[in-house]
Amino acid sequence: MSVLQNVEPLKTNRTAPSNEKSIAEQHRDMLHRVDSSVSSEAKAELAVLLRNYQDVFSYSKYDLGKTNLAQHDISTGDKTAQTATQSSSSGHR
Repeated sequence: MSVLQNVEPLKTNRTAPSNEKSIAEQHRDMLHRVDSSVSSEAKAELAVLLRNYQDVFSYSKYDLGKTNLAQHDISTGDKTAQTATQSSSSGHR
């Protein structure tokens, strides 16, 4: 197991290209999609959470960074390791 030391924060591009919505617009869209059974107080709490922690959410494919600073080993015992690549069509952000 590796121990990381002196890791600098990764600088990412938090500016959306001109054809993408701003973070504030995306927050509004998310809040409008919340089920109508959710109380206005809970929606207000969600809005605060999204605003206060906006730096931990991904809003587009352009704001994600990548690093080669971390490595991990997964013991597969006597089984052959399977690998897969992340698909851009998976819907996950």
